[in-house]
Amino acid sequence: SERMPSAGAKGCKADGQGTGEPPVRGHIRQRGKVWSFVIELGNQKTQRCTLCNKRHWVERRPYEKCERCGGELRDRVERRQREETGFRTRKEAEAALTTELGKIQTQTYIPPSKITVREYLSDEWLPAVKGTVKPTTYLNYEIHVGRHINPVLGNIPLQKLSPPAINAFYSRLLTEPRKPVEPLRPRKKADESAKIKPKKPAPKPTTDADPQKIPEPLSRLSVRRIHGTLHKALVDAVRWNRRGGRVGWTAKTVS
Repeated sequence: SERMPSAGAKGCKADGQGTGEPPVRGHIRQRGKVWSFVIELGNQKTQRCTLCNKRHWVERRPYEKCERCGGELRDRVERRQREETGFRTRKEAEAALTTELGKIQTQTYIPPSKITVREYLSDEWLPAVKGTVKPTTYLNYEIHVGRHINPVLGNIPLQKLSPPAINAFYSRLLTEPRKPVEPLRPRKKADESAKIKPKKPAPKPTTDADPQKIPEPLSRLSVRRIHGTLHKALVDAVRWNRRGGRVGWTAKTVS
């Protein structure tokens, strides 16, 4: 294992300036024919399972139980590292390390996160924009996220969402029959809880209706509107340092 001092990283903090943490350091190493770099991110909050000892880094909110065995978790502070591998030469690894350390120093570094598209859209983005748009606009966001985006893209990690995946999603909306995979949660007001009206029976189908008729795909206008919602959400993700890149611009817009 070969180590290289983190040139240019002096004064750079793992969690931003003024945190009291030691400067972020990095080094490179070789395993077989492959080179990699390691960045020391400093001490960070984590949770350890008391049964299987699995470690859970606390990125947004604490875990309630172990994801592996369901055991009890204990709060800890541990040293965290980030490793990137797959470089063919030492020079490539050194260049990549210098780039990442520069991002940390300029506070543009985005720490690795396992948050999925579903968790970001439903738990962070929708609540954040609710008070900034009109009620009808927010309702459209909910429909786009709950019925279309989450069922297809929801399980993909936000930081790994790629333009090809987004373009394939648009193509799917334009070719496959529409179906609400994830119905929206019902909206109930507290003062109307005692005024629940009985549901009306569903109208009987007419004799000329075709029971075998397959629903049509979404129109191009509808897909463009869904694209607008996803685009705005990804722009906000970049602004909030939840992910990097410009995926919202590189994905092909539906014409």
